[in-house]
Formats: sequence, C-alpha cells, structure tokens
Amino acid sequence: MKLTFRQIEAFQAVIATGSVTEASVMLGVSQPAVSRLLADLEAQVGFALFQRAGRNLNPTTEARLLIDTVRRAFGGLDRIREAAEAIRDFRQTPLMLVTSPSFAVRLLPDLVAAFARRRPDATISLDVQTTDDAIEWLALDAYDFGFCSSPSANPRLTRRPILLGQAYCVVPAGHRLASRTLIGPADLNGESLIAYRADAAFRHELDRLFEAAGAEPVIRYEARTTEVMMRLVERGLGVAIVGTAPAQDHEMPGCHIVPFSPFLPYTLYMLRSAQREMSAVAADFAAMIDEMFGPETPA
Repeated sequence: MKLTFRQIEAFQAVIATGSVTEASVMLGVSQPAVSRLLADLEAQVGFALFQRAGRNLNPTTEARLLIDTVRRAFGGLDRIREAAEAIRDFRQTPLMLVTSPSFAVRLLPDLVAAFARRRPDATISLDVQTTDDAIEWLALDAYDFGFCSSPSANPRLTRRPILLGQAYCVVPAGHRLASRTLIGPADLNGESLIAYRADAAFRHELDRLFEAAGAEPVIRYEARTTEVMMRLVERGLGVAIVGTAPAQDHEMPGCHIVPFSPFLPYTLYMLRSAQREMSAVAADFAAMIDEMFGPETPA
C-alpha cells in the first residue's frame, strides 16, 4: 500500500467540507484533481470512503475510522510546523547572556530591550555573576555572550570591546571638590573613598595610581557595582572613582560627576566561547551589537 500526502490531504478536506467542490477551493486545485486523488486513495486502502447524497459526500463507517488516525497524524505535522516556526522566530532557542554586576542595572537592560524590539518573539535569559564566575561559565559554554570589564586571557574565549570609557570621580553635592573640572589622586588624600571591591581589576589600577601619587584615601566602604557606590556617595558617605562609558554617564540627585585625571580607561568587553557555535538568535544579537557599536576590528 502506497499512500501519498496529497491523497490524505484531499481526503481530510472532503471530510471537513462535505463536497469535492469546496475541497478543491480549500486545496487550490481543480475538482477533477480532488476526485482523482480520492479514487486513488480508495484503490490503495481497498474500501469505499464516501457515499454520495445529492451534491454532498457522506463518509462511510470505514472513512470515519480512518479520519481519526489522519487527524492525529496531521496534528503531529502541525506540531512540527509550529516547532519550525518557533525556531525560525527565535522562540525555541533562548539567548543566554551573563553580565558582571556593574552592567546589570544600566547597560544590559538597554541591550535586552533593543533586541526585544528587533526580535519581539525571542526568549532571553539574563544572569548576573561575578566577573570570575561569568568567565568560567562562558568557558564552559553555558552562555552565548558575557559582558564585563575584564578582557580575560582565557584561550577558550574571544573578546571584543564594546565601549571605551574613562574614570570619573563622584562627589556629594556641596563637597569641596564639587566645583572642580578635574580631580586627581592627590586631591583625594585623606578623603573617605568608596571603592570597588579589592578583587576588581579597576581597583588594582586605581590603587597603583594612588601609590604613585603618594596619596592615601581612607577606604571604609567597598561595593561591587557602580550603582551601589554612587548611592553611597549620594548619602554623603564619601567620594568614589567609578569606571563608566559615555553612554552611561548621568547625574544622580545629590551627586556631581567630575572627570578623573590621569586618564584611566574603563572598557566593556563582550566575551563568548571560541568553541561554542553561535545559534541563529546569537548571531543576530551579535549583528545588532555591530550595528550599535560598530563592527569588530581585528586586534
């Protein structure tokens, strides 16, 4: 017995409409073509499928038994089609992102929102990890992309700079340094300094600058994110040197942001596994990054 998909499709259409004429309209073929498909199907199965009643065709008992199996089979095809559409529309494979805490509040929500506008049906998972943990999980292929200020020397990862910023000094409103156009390490000697945690690469660079200038600020408060540090400054607990990118610069009520000198670069990197093949949704996200920040240039 050799059945064709077109025969089954014609059979189901006649069951649904009750006539060859309407079935031909549904399938977009001629009435003789539908009649021929039904005749071929009856020849293959070995029993009559319909009895004519005027201009209508009534299914036989055998046809009613067969249609149940046909509907289940077509239901499976519908599920296959739905799965294919979900994959095509990026609903099946989630975009897996991880970021260090410094970018979790400001930049990454903006990137997720931009991609949501680009691909409204895409599923996106955003995780927040310490820089070290984010790099470790990326190396294990657990995420599509990671965002942090560490370039990472892990050979399993590729990296591209996204934003190049510089350090700024954040001081409370009314502070003696609030009116300055530049603030340097020597200006902060003896000041209460709110700093990034000691394991941050940016903190190491800042400590080196203070040591070279012979300045000794008093570090009583440490935090992992720029947002928290600025909130502490806002509450008058000290000043902070923060790394930020131009797109992130903003004033907070009760704070003044002053450029820090000497120039201390602060770069946001997008990292990904060199071994993990990019899914279609990841490739489209990477294309969006190129459009927003410019194409990646060879190192």
